[in-house]
Amino acid sequence: MAISKKQVRKRGAKGIKAFNESAEAYDKWYCEEPGLTICECETKALKDLELTGLGVEVGVGTGVFASRLNTAIGVDPALEPIKSAKKKGITAVRGAAESLPFKNDCFDYVTSIMAVFFLKDPVSSFMEARRILKSKGDLIVCFTPKSSHWGISYQKKKGEGHRLYKYATFYDKSEIETMLQRAGFKIEGCSATLLQPPDAVTCVEEPCREPTGHGFVCVKGKKI
Repeated sequence: MAISKKQVRKRGAKGIKAFNESAEAYDKWYCEEPGLTICECETKALKDLELTGLGVEVGVGTGVFASRLNTAIGVDPALEPIKSAKKKGITAVRGAAESLPFKNDCFDYVTSIMAVFFLKDPVSSFMEARRILKSKGDLIVCFTPKSSHWGISYQKKKGEGHRLYKYATFYDKSEIETMLQRAGFKIEGCSATLLQPPDAVTCVEEPCREPTGHGFVCVKGKKI
């Protein structure tokens, strides 16, 4: 079930247009330093949560993380990133986080990587993820805490009118966990990385279960 043109307009055509226009640059950034090292740090944090079975990434973008995690399926409202994801072998479809084009109880895990910033209603989106998860399935929400050095940097960029971050809303870990609980998930733990500041990433970090001060945090919620 593809997202309709009317739905695209309702979800904010300007934001989707910005992601369409940024798709090529986004992919290129992750292929060069410091993006390459940052991506390796973030991928390690995700793998630390031991995702198994059939998964889908909601907000798959160009498929950078789905391809590294062997997540076979992705969904995104922006068309150009989807094209890039398909080239990486991802079965990518167009759709919105609040109305996913999948049947009930069909996935072992759902990932949402840096997508929560751009959701109009995160709780509704998490409830929708819960719908498509099997019993005791996992939802992994990865984000940059707003109080971290990275979050402060991104909020500054938002204030300066950054083409993507100007559409973003930032959260801290406690807020993400509260929203997950409201959506019907039990918090199972987290994995974090990027203790290095945004302008000085020089090495790949091992993931940490203590998120304080880290720029990339993944919270794991289990469907209850």
